[in-house]
Amino acid sequence: MKKTIEVSPNQTFLVKGPAKIGIIKGEISILENTLGKEENIVITRGKALPIKAISETVLDIYMDNDDAIEPLEEQFPKEWASTTNLFENLEVPTLIPILGSVDSGKTSLTTFLANTAFKKGFKVAIVDEDVGQSSIGAPCFVSMGFMEKTVSMLSEVKLKGSYFVGSNTPSRLLHRTITGVAMMVKKALNNNAEMVLIDTSGWVYGRGARELKTSLILMLQPRILIALQRENEIEHLLVPFNKSSVNVVRLPAPKTYKRSRENRKFLREILYQKGLEGGQDITINLAQISLKYTLLGSGSKVKPEKLEEIKRILGCLPVYTEESADLLYIVLPNDEIKINKDITEYLENQLCKTEVYLTQKRDFESVLVAFQDKNNEPIGIGIIKKVDFEKREITFYTSTDKEKVKSVQFGLLKVSEDGEELGYTKIL
Repeated sequence: MKKTIEVSPNQTFLVKGPAKIGIIKGEISILENTLGKEENIVITRGKALPIKAISETVLDIYMDNDDAIEPLEEQFPKEWASTTNLFENLEVPTLIPILGSVDSGKTSLTTFLANTAFKKGFKVAIVDEDVGQSSIGAPCFVSMGFMEKTVSMLSEVKLKGSYFVGSNTPSRLLHRTITGVAMMVKKALNNNAEMVLIDTSGWVYGRGARELKTSLILMLQPRILIALQRENEIEHLLVPFNKSSVNVVRLPAPKTYKRSRENRKFLREILYQKGLEGGQDITINLAQISLKYTLLGSGSKVKPEKLEEIKRILGCLPVYTEESADLLYIVLPNDEIKINKDITEYLENQLCKTEVYLTQKRDFESVLVAFQDKNNEPIGIGIIKKVDFEKREITFYTSTDKEKVKSVQFGLLKVSEDGEELGYTKIL
């Protein structure tokens, strides 16, 4: 439905997607980005934008429901504006991580700070660490972009670099998340960024979240750390730095649109679809590429006598086995054996091997991967269709040019050809 509204100067309201806003008269501000007559903005499902009228304004708003428009007392908490004082006489380059729980307004605050700093003349880079609700890049990636203009949403920031974590939550792969942030920050600084804003994930509760956030801050060594919270909900993340030289700036969370788990999943799946659009099957021999974050292909063929011993112990013939100095890797037929800790420990004892890894053939199916070129730069995503262990070939579904693929980085998430999340696989 279409609704035409007249808005007075300084009137503020929230518009929830899906919606399209057309400016018929006047000007509006979205997180310090000014839009004028005949400009449009599209808000996708699961997202919302706080809008403030600068002058007498007329808007055409196309929306699905009447409740898509919600009045606000203020576009964002007044305390946010005071943070811009930090930019005065700021020593550059500087790194500013932004912490907060789910739907606390981290991305809105990042957008506000990025716009403000950009208008003050800083060369601003943004590192998007939220692998589950990515704004700049694709889900399962830590991404980085540079501000080239003021924006209403971080999705408008042009992607300049990314690192494939391989999961839609950092909780499963802490080390890859930290590596991704380190690489993207380094890339931003190498490209002369004066300010790097790090928009972190909303995972803030539990020991793992504490480990990740503490490790990130210690790795970044920022002068300024911004904590966005309702009351004191993330103070447990800040305690380790209370006696340090880090300037911890605590800000209130704004009234924000609460996204359901279904909407979060929907937004991710739209981006998987986009990344796989126009895909086809390509088959690549393992001799032509290198594999990362998988045990497959890192060892050598097991000798016949050891293979017979493995078969005797397991009671079935493995689909594939390979051995390295540090471990034995075994791929089993589907459902032949219930894989558990007892089985692997028994094999380790019987075969005098420090580590034995067991997986099943189907564990490879639909696993999300990222392709890299000869410079280890990401060039696309794909999913594994099948692995031919005898021919040592992998068939992928992807829109990536086969000739450019020099490396494949394995993830843990499974995704269908049409972008649906299918759960997780084991460490492969």
